[in-house]
Amino acid sequence: MAKNTLIGNTGETGRPSGVALIAIVLIAFGIVTAVLGLLGMLTGFVSGLVNAPRGADGVFIAGVGAVILGAAYVIAGAGLWNLRTWAWWLATLVGIVGFVLAIGSPLGMLIWGGLVAYLFVVRSNFGVLKNVPQIVRA
Repeated sequence: MAKNTLIGNTGETGRPSGVALIAIVLIAFGIVTAVLGLLGMLTGFVSGLVNAPRGADGVFIAGVGAVILGAAYVIAGAGLWNLRTWAWWLATLVGIVGFVLAIGSPLGMLIWGGLVAYLFVVRSNFGVLKNVPQIVRA
């Protein structure tokens, strides 16, 4: 039977619906970020081959960074879906990175900040996190 809580309907799996939503969004965002990173790498590579003006190496390196960040988003989303303790840490880290990268975009900062705050609210669903004080118990 479904259990209603402050953090959403947990259903049969025990996974809060908010965590499921965040997991799906992180996976989708990770795929898009990785694909855009691959396109950036390709652009930098082709620009370098045709001796384009400076900047091709920077575009390539930014593309590599985007692919790595996209992979981290996908891994964090998959781990959140399975309520893994390590995924809570990784999702919190990528949320903080997302917040920093969104500086200058109030909506982006609000979304990433909200994601990190929500992860703290539902932290108890991810098993016992040793040596970390519980701020909010859900």
